[in-house]
Amino acid sequence: MEVRCQSCSATLKAREEHIGRKVRCPKCSATVSIPDPNASEELVDFVDDEDELPVRPAVIRKRDSKQPCPMCGALNPRKATECKSCGEELSSGPHKGGLRGTEEVWRSGKILVMHKEAKLPDRCIKTNGPADHWLKRKLSWHHPAIFITILAGALIYIIIAVVASKSATIHIGLSNAARSRRRYAILFGWLTGLSSLVMMGFGISIYSATEPGLFMLLFFSGLVFGLVGIVWCSQIASCVTPSKIDKEYVWLKGAHPDYLNELPEWDGPN
Repeated sequence: MEVRCQSCSATLKAREEHIGRKVRCPKCSATVSIPDPNASEELVDFVDDEDELPVRPAVIRKRDSKQPCPMCGALNPRKATECKSCGEELSSGPHKGGLRGTEEVWRSGKILVMHKEAKLPDRCIKTNGPADHWLKRKLSWHHPAIFITILAGALIYIIIAVVASKSATIHIGLSNAARSRRRYAILFGWLTGLSSLVMMGFGISIYSATEPGLFMLLFFSGLVFGLVGIVWCSQIASCVTPSKIDKEYVWLKGAHPDYLNELPEWDGPN
């Protein structure tokens, strides 16, 4: 079917599916009506014989909106930077806007000193090898003298410790080997805690007023085993522990000696 454009007088060839609709002239882009009172009016692209109708995908696949945590496997939103379950870093690392450079990282003997907003070197803090992963850690610290307040009651100690604590968030570089050790430490800590509860529960189940010796042995052995195991595993899993935190700086224990030797000596705040 031929149709003439009233704007540029070009002769256009319309297809049957365009009858009763408004089309655009490929010469001048003017709107050309193809009369058909029973059809709805809708703008479509008009084409010449030599042109092909554009092929458009019928379905646009939606991107996966979830990302799995590399540590625990929990699903998190695609834009999340840390796991909602275990706190594992999900982004590519700490190299984001707002962080200072590695020039604000020092050593003080066996202690690593860094500004709260500084970037740690791109090396594993436990092996001094290349950093394959970045672990985000939220640290808190209070003066050891505050532990004395526990003599006045656990609640008083907790309140004072929360009020007096200083905190910092840092990103720690880890190699694949160090990351695996951390995973095993977390797993071993859970197994230790469960084993401790089983020993204590079994001791309670066989308690006898006439022979309390076995009960006391199992109960207190399980308690000590659980506490020691959990504390030891938590030290390995945390990678580094704060020895001091103030308003600007963080002092960390646990860095590899070779890692520390590549840092400048700390001479106090500037």
